[in-house]
Amino acid sequence: MNRRQVITLTFGERAENHKGMEIIGQAIAAGQGFQLADLVAIQGDVRARGGQTELHTLDSGHEKAYVLVIRGGVDVFLRPHGQTHATLFDEQKALTYDKKAHIYGRVVNKHARWNLCFDDDAREPDYERGRGRIVDFDQVPVLKSLREEISHLGAKTNDLKVESNYYYDVEKCGIGFHGDSERRKVIGVRLGTVGTPLFFQWYKNGRPLGGFVEIALAPGDMYFMSEKAVVAELFRIVNAQLNLDGAERHAIAPAQKDDEQDEEDESLWYTAIPPIVGGTRETSPACTDRRVQRNGGLHPRHLGTAAPTKAKLSVLPEAWEMKESDLVIFFERDALGEGGYGVVHRRKWLGAIEVAVKVVKFRDVYNQKIRAVVSYPRSGCFADNVAV
Repeated sequence: MNRRQVITLTFGERAENHKGMEIIGQAIAAGQGFQLADLVAIQGDVRARGGQTELHTLDSGHEKAYVLVIRGGVDVFLRPHGQTHATLFDEQKALTYDKKAHIYGRVVNKHARWNLCFDDDAREPDYERGRGRIVDFDQVPVLKSLREEISHLGAKTNDLKVESNYYYDVEKCGIGFHGDSERRKVIGVRLGTVGTPLFFQWYKNGRPLGGFVEIALAPGDMYFMSEKAVVAELFRIVNAQLNLDGAERHAIAPAQKDDEQDEEDESLWYTAIPPIVGGTRETSPACTDRRVQRNGGLHPRHLGTAAPTKAKLSVLPEAWEMKESDLVIFFERDALGEGGYGVVHRRKWLGAIEVAVKVVKFRDVYNQKIRAVVSYPRSGCFADNVAV
């Protein structure tokens, strides 16, 4: 049975193999990313090459961001080189990807996706030191040709690094709402055997502003994001995966093997927790994770009395009492675990074990299907939503 696979190549001034790993490239100042005028100029260049473009406006009612989509853009740029998006995909699939990452003091397996970075000099990975694999552009001539063509679009498209995210099986892979905090320029390339849409949602103070904006992307399509769409404080982006028949599925869809999935995702949780006014504080990097079982009532507050267990999964009941006021929502990380009753973890919070986490499912005010990783510290509550 053939797996449905997707590769997203991200061109930018910086790249990393995984959040928390070494970042290659130099940071640029605010305002140096793509602005509307840049996207309009690029749109004109692409149309002169015979390409089809769409300029999407993402309007929150307060601010605007923009996404320029080039339909079949890879083929448009590679035509002079006798290459296509299919040959680029074949070239990418043949590479050796990073399947490990160094997060919070330990090396873990990667299950949500595999990664690679591309630069002018190759380097083997050293995961213990937080360094991922780098592939020389000379080793990937099709990608090198695409990068060369992109560089002709203007000064802001010169000397870009490339980051590859390989979703090796879309039934198991995917990432959640996130902003690219490591870069201000984003040029995306979609490759693979199936189309995957891009969803955008404005948020302010953890609350959505308006509805989702969905941009359908087919293999070979490209997109350029304005700087506001990349790193704006109020903006988050999600790569969503859809079933072949068009039915909705969770945007994350982590691997069914919870034990393996948790190995990566548990340690990622704390990268997503900003300070909460009147509530919890940022955690120290010295976080630990242990499975627990509940020995109190059904309400999440009873998780404060949870005790460690040697069981593979927690024994929490499927039903939880929960209301909207219990939640403060953030969108900065991969999802954690899954299952009807979820996987609960107890965590060390600034030296004191105070936090338990559970995966739950509910619907938000827009009736969107939500998969939430909900944590209940002793002071305040927060949740990490992944919506489709």
